[in-house]
Amino acid sequence: MHASPALASAVPGYNTTGIYTDTKGITTTPLFGNKTNFYVTRQTKYNSLESTFYRLKVQTSAGNLTLPQLGGQLSINGRDSKIHMTDYDVGGFNLLYSTAEIFTWKKYSTGSILVVYGGPNEQHELAVSNTSGATAVEGSGVKFANRNGNAILNWQTESKRRVVRIGSDLHIVIVSRNEVYNYWTVSTLPSGSSYSHDATSSSDLIVRAGYLVRSASIFESKIHLTGDLNATTTIEIIGGTHENITGLTWNGEDTNAKLDRNGFLSGTVSFSTPKLQIPDLKSLTWKSINALPELQPNYDDSAWTDADHVDTNNTYWNLTTPTVLWGAEYGYNTGSLIFRGHFSAIGNETVLHLNVSGGSAFAFSAWVNSTFLGSWTGTGEAAIANQTLSLPRLKPKSNYVLTVLVDHMGHNGNW
Repeated sequence: MHASPALASAVPGYNTTGIYTDTKGITTTPLFGNKTNFYVTRQTKYNSLESTFYRLKVQTSAGNLTLPQLGGQLSINGRDSKIHMTDYDVGGFNLLYSTAEIFTWKKYSTGSILVVYGGPNEQHELAVSNTSGATAVEGSGVKFANRNGNAILNWQTESKRRVVRIGSDLHIVIVSRNEVYNYWTVSTLPSGSSYSHDATSSSDLIVRAGYLVRSASIFESKIHLTGDLNATTTIEIIGGTHENITGLTWNGEDTNAKLDRNGFLSGTVSFSTPKLQIPDLKSLTWKSINALPELQPNYDDSAWTDADHVDTNNTYWNLTTPTVLWGAEYGYNTGSLIFRGHFSAIGNETVLHLNVSGGSAFAFSAWVNSTFLGSWTGTGEAAIANQTLSLPRLKPKSNYVLTVLVDHMGHNGNW
């Protein structure tokens, strides 16, 4: 949504096979916009681990096209999926189509930058409308053509980056999906500012910086980045390095950055593995704090929600208790659940049986007043616990409180 705002207003069509591709092994969901269309492709057999090859049939402002036009086939590998698009705006350029997925794009005073990516060894193709031609400015292996005034790029994804210039104002950065994880978009604007693809002298940057970029700012003619690294890394501002920028810092340290012929600003940050000394945890003095005030004798639960429903919305299990004890029936769906039950002892109680449902690997603990009865520590296989706990000696006609703390795993999201 951030990189492709046209997706927000696109209307999805029906899932189809054999209409937008030349094989029924691929299912396509089209999303139609005012101008931009998206085509989501995936295996028709959702559990397939095969590689399925196909050609894509799309509607564009230049007519109906079958892609790739310059040869080769697209592919879906295993349980992957792809978003192809047509007539996609890139800073005033019309991306007639792209089978490669879009990471982001920005429009700078010096031109526009588009970053696209694909999976390992995949064939991809894109075309830019009404352009004079394309020039490789970094890397090789991209096939070029010009048909009806549209510049066409065709390539097979490699680990090495390629950069292609369209005219003088558009740079297309082609990377692999593994490499695009090292790219970041980071704003230099104050928090809460509105987002725009049209970069000003102090707005979003496209940064190749490895592990994590946290923040960016511009002052004293330098771009200042903060973040984390896990290896020696070349920090690179991809295009639009902003006017009058003379340097680049990382966590306050200068990187001796330089501009290359594409206008990309880069500098290297060295990394050395920190020496961590882990203490002997067993030899340390440990402290604890009472984090369950509900166990204190003077605790007041009069403002709590009473479990007083006698009818349930649960169609999976019939009600077997006098009142409903499902937390969700009372609006409690997240976080830990605490139940408190007040009772007067007869005096001959010896055990307490609890049936608690909390999802696979959940846990619970129980107390009478402040006396700990025991815990269900949970297993990956058990979503429901049936546990019998021994009770301390209870005084006849004395009042007690049973407290049960349930660390549940939430609702099943796939049912």
